[in-house]
Amino acid sequence: MEGYLERRQGEKQKYDNWLRSLQPGQGAVFGSPSAGYTLFTVERLTRTQIIGRTSYEREMRFRRSDGRQVGRDFGPRLVKVTPEIRDAMDFHRLRSWLVGIERDREKLTLARLKAMKKAFDRVVYEEHVAAATQEEPAA
Repeated sequence: MEGYLERRQGEKQKYDNWLRSLQPGQGAVFGSPSAGYTLFTVERLTRTQIIGRTSYEREMRFRRSDGRQVGRDFGPRLVKVTPEIRDAMDFHRLRSWLVGIERDREKLTLARLKAMKKAFDRVVYEEHVAAATQEEPAA
């Protein structure tokens, strides 16, 4: 059975291999599940740095040695985009959209609010039914 240290070493090796494999044109993200992730596209590589642009067109530099931002020893590092990270990004984007709806009051008509509520209730109901049908009867 593999121990904790062996698993961590394997994860580090996998991360280091991924970091070394990055090429111009490829994407990654940095951030965290709680604060949200920012997309990053590699533009060029130097011997020591990965240089690219964020989704909001800001140039950033990360160290090739550990994936951390140049000039920082702590904080987020570049990571591979996984399905879980895509879901987290969608969640933050949609939550921001939902919070921002109130600012567009001229677009927020009664009919639209009713339609949104109806769609939300339908999804919640369908999830409830799906969960209830998967429950096993008590023995």
